[in-house]
Amino acid sequence: MEARPSGGAMVADALIARPLLLVATLGGTALFVVSLPFSAMGGNVDAAAETLVKTPAEATFRRCLGCTSINPRPGQGER
Repeated sequence: MEARPSGGAMVADALIARPLLLVATLGGTALFVVSLPFSAMGGNVDAAAETLVKTPAEATFRRCLGCTSINPRPGQGER
């Protein structure tokens, strides 16, 4: 189990990391949509979605404020 994050870590996460991760999520989503025809032809749509959309979105929205790892979903165990 991860130690409780400090107040400073929470502030830095809220003011710096989360906005940057949100930009990465939106940019990755746009890039995924643009590259979708090529990913479909190459047969790697799932891998592209995982890398460009899911990973930054989970870091943005599923991580506790100030934490460095993503909280596991119920029933999925630790990552």
